[in-house]
Amino acid sequence: MNDRHSVIDKDAQDRIDNSNLLPDGGKTDRQAPPHGEKEPPKVQILVNEHQVEVIGGECKGSQIKQAALRAGIQIESDFVLSVEYDHGRRKLVGDSEFVQLEDGLRCVAIPDDDNS
Repeated sequence: MNDRHSVIDKDAQDRIDNSNLLPDGGKTDRQAPPHGEKEPPKVQILVNEHQVEVIGGECKGSQIKQAALRAGIQIESDFVLSVEYDHGRRKLVGDSEFVQLEDGLRCVAIPDDDNS
């Protein structure tokens, strides 16, 4: 299955730090790319129907939630995150799972209702 916004399982290595993400209109402390390399473009994603500006590429589910929190979206870091695909289908995204960020990516973060 090849979805437009695919969730990518990776090793637990933390290749992307939290400074990769930008809240709406925010600044980053991310260092400039090495000479000759271009900075990945900023893209607009939606989290709970609110726009969040992030740097394109891959990031973890936890980083999407952190960017949403910095943008002032009323969620918690322990909320369950899912990515919405075309036709209303959703895929749950764990905090350590990687997501390919593209313009228009739609995410939903809701409280975890597991009371076990």
